[in-house]
Amino acid sequence: GSQLEYRHPIGFRADLKGRALLAHEDDDVEEWGISGGIAYSTAGPGGQGFAIAFSPEWGILASQRDQLWNGGFAAMPGAALASGRAARVQPALRYNLEMQYGIPIFHGRESLILSARSSFRNDASAYLRFERRF
Repeated sequence: GSQLEYRHPIGFRADLKGRALLAHEDDDVEEWGISGGIAYSTAGPGGQGFAIAFSPEWGILASQRDQLWNGGFAAMPGAALASGRAARVQPALRYNLEMQYGIPIFHGRESLILSARSSFRNDASAYLRFERRF
């Protein structure tokens, strides 16, 4: 895998990542992906301030955890190969969005960080999660 990243002093960041499995003992195993991201943050030390990040991903996911949880062991590529069927995993497209805002508390000594995260994938359901951290 490789990564290219750009950071600007005003808080802007952009990156591009790529990965590929070049060799495997089983010729039917395929794994690759490309992702990128843009982010902007005014958050200073302790997380106080605003931050937003967006990152799309596309490819055959490195972790088959979602397939295991959603379809059981029979949905895993290795199970299909063990049973003699050819396994063909389709590439997935996923979008991730995260926003957060850090509020100073206790006279600025600590921060209350409120955040919202959302993820959507073309082969699974979307989710939205809200969090608070101290």
